Amino acid sequence: MTKIIEHDFSKGVSVTDHFIKRAQERFGIRDLHDKDKNRDYATNWAMSLLDNYDAIESAGNDKIYVRCQGIVIVFNSLDNACITCYPVSYNSFTKTYDDLATIIKKNQLKLDDFNQDYVKSVFVNRYYQEKQLYAKELSEQHAKLAKLYKEQSVSKKREVIDDKQELINQAYSIIHAIEAKIQNIHDVIKKL
Repeated sequence: MTKIIEHDFSKGVSVTDHFIKRAQERFGIRDLHDKDKNRDYATNWAMSLLDNYDAIESAGNDKIYVRCQGIVIVFNSLDNACITCYPVSYNSFTKTYDDLATIIKKNQLKLDDFNQDYVKSVFVNRYYQEKQLYAKELSEQHAKLAKLYKEQSVSKKREVIDDKQELINQAYSIIHAIEAKIQNIHDVIKKL
């Protein structure tokens, strides 16, 4: 990383759709329900932050990380565009807020937005494939349960009732295993 002492943002900047979305999600920037108004609003917000930045560093490949008022803005100097933004993180080891170099390193260790979107789409596709794949099995297990309960309800012998209950428990075990597998994929999607 090459340290940059200063950067002139006074000529204005642009903001990407991704930046606008993250500013709304992470910092409560209002959604004005109009694409152009949202862009103008987010651009003005970014400019007000960039006019008074605390620290700035380059991470190579035209990316600049700018820390201002507890917010990090990732800026593409080639396009003169704000790409994304996130809060400065609190470091529990040092009991202080991370410096810009630490923030950049931690950010590089995370999935970038493109890869995260790709991974999420893969998991979403897998989730629906698994739902479809196991739907027939679940249907058969539930039909089996209905049949076993019906047989159990008309049985007069205790050993038959016990045998049916054992088969019922096994069917439920299979159902719960399938549902847990599908739920695990769903939970991963929620975390992405």
